[in-house]
Amino acid sequence: MARIKYSGLVDSINGSINGTTFQRNRYGSTVKGKPQMVRPTTLFQQQQKQLMTRVTQQWRTLSE
Repeated sequence: MARIKYSGLVDSINGSINGTTFQRNRYGSTVKGKPQMVRPTTLFQQQQKQLMTRVTQQWRTLSE
């Protein structure tokens, strides 16, 4: 997080530009990077999760 020091060039700044958010809070103006979005689950990942679920369920049914 960075703070903006006002000079003759900058009076105020807020909003977002290319993943960077400028905002004001009680401590002054700050700059934050927006979090990267997580890629949605792919079909392959869903299939692997289902396979793991089935194998786990079968494992639990085994006798000692």
